[in-house]
Amino acid sequence: MMIADTDILHPIMSNEEITNSLYLTSTQALYQNSQNFATGLISTSTAQQYSLWYAAALCLDCMASNKSYLAAIQQLLDVKLDAAKAATALRAQAKEYRDREDNSGAFAIIEQVVTNFQARERWLYQLLRIEGGS
Repeated sequence: MMIADTDILHPIMSNEEITNSLYLTSTQALYQNSQNFATGLISTSTAQQYSLWYAAALCLDCMASNKSYLAAIQQLLDVKLDAAKAATALRAQAKEYRDREDNSGAFAIIEQVVTNFQARERWLYQLLRIEGGS
């Protein structure tokens, strides 16, 4: 709905592409790419956070950069469309989605660990936060 891909018979993006955009913009992708490899610790208790706005923005950016998709929409019924203007509009909508998410009032907590001791301590504190401990 957010990327206006509502035609079931002729979808613009596949379910796999949308799932990948959700994964790429989730905290799981960020956590696995930056945290686990540095310390060797793997924690499965991290709460997953997904941003539908960022995932939709990524899909719109992919559509804007897909020249074959833009060429396919050059004529809609009896109206001629400009591919460059369509790409600009898609990118503007993606920027609006990102701005909406960035200005929603939510914030992220970033913790950096350098040593194995700090990694274990961070893992313990994360577990306490998830379980509701103090």
